[in-house]
Amino acid sequence: MITLYIIFLENYTNSFGWGITFAIPLFALAFSIYNFGMILTNIKQRCDYILPMLILLTISTICFIVNYVGGYTLWPSLAAFLALITFTFISFIFHSNLILRALAKKFHI
Repeated sequence: MITLYIIFLENYTNSFGWGITFAIPLFALAFSIYNFGMILTNIKQRCDYILPMLILLTISTICFIVNYVGGYTLWPSLAAFLALITFTFISFIFHSNLILRALAKKFHI
């Protein structure tokens, strides 16, 4: 929701590039650090935070591809992309059975 608002502000103010280049990747990075901390500290609700992390991974991947193709500044989107991949990978390593059961339960697999 916040990413759509940032893109709207970027188009409304006619100052293109700052939303996808800096705001969205840094927001995704901050929220992924928060999610990873919650996964590590909450014992009972670890699986509730993995789905938002996967959504943020998708958003950061899209931002990285747009910035790479458009020739914009790459370091914010690259940092968010690599951090989210790392946090998701670590979460799956330490809690793989729990996460797979929760994802199967949410998606009725």
